[in-house]
Amino acid sequence: MGNVLNGLQNRFTDWDRQFVAILNAVPFYGLEAVDRACQEALKMRAVSKEVVINLLNRSQEKDFAADVGIPPHLILKQEPIADCRRYESLMRGECHVAQ
Repeated sequence: MGNVLNGLQNRFTDWDRQFVAILNAVPFYGLEAVDRACQEALKMRAVSKEVVINLLNRSQEKDFAADVGIPPHLILKQEPIADCRRYESLMRGECHVAQ
């Protein structure tokens, strides 16, 4: 973390706020994860709170929703067919207003 602190001090006038923001991530992500993100930011030569927090968020496993089947009454009986004739007629200036 000392290298991160030095990197922040060299780049930002608000280095102390940046460092505190990184430290505030420890209760949420754990010390090891924050340390790994800091090391990765140092390797990238892009030390900032935004980069470290971004790396932490990207390292989180995503909880994807379970695949929900389509209810039978919502399954299409006939797939729609792409038909560009109506669009082409609109481009020619034809009117399709209900009368």
